[in-house]
Amino acid sequence: MQNTHLVAAWRKVEVSASQGGIGPGGGTVQKKLTGFVYFPPKNEVMLHDDDGNLIQDGRWVYGWDAENRLISMETMSSAVAAGVERMRLKFTYDWQGRRVRKLVQKAASATSTTWTLVRDFPGVRCFLLQSSSV
Repeated sequence: MQNTHLVAAWRKVEVSASQGGIGPGGGTVQKKLTGFVYFPPKNEVMLHDDDGNLIQDGRWVYGWDAENRLISMETMSSAVAAGVERMRLKFTYDWQGRRVRKLVQKAASATSTTWTLVRDFPGVRCFLLQSSSV
């Protein structure tokens, strides 16, 4: 579906799934998720800072540090007004510039999820991450 409007649109969607024979006693398991799909406007305006970092698009407001590393993302107020949950993401980096922590805060549910880089295995594309939810 293409959005040919001049403003962004957030459409509420619901996805349902079920599968028989995998539940308790061979019963059916059903799952339903509700969320929003973003449809950008025909001509979406993207704002950049003097360093060329994206600071705003139709969905997010972005924050950058002095070394041009993404440190925050926050849901735009227009998205919240359309019914999208307000979220704030915060990123932390180590001395080598690697992202070592990501914090996701959801305002409506007052929950947050954090993942932290516990160990990097040099020479191998393998990382040990620790995740927690509050």
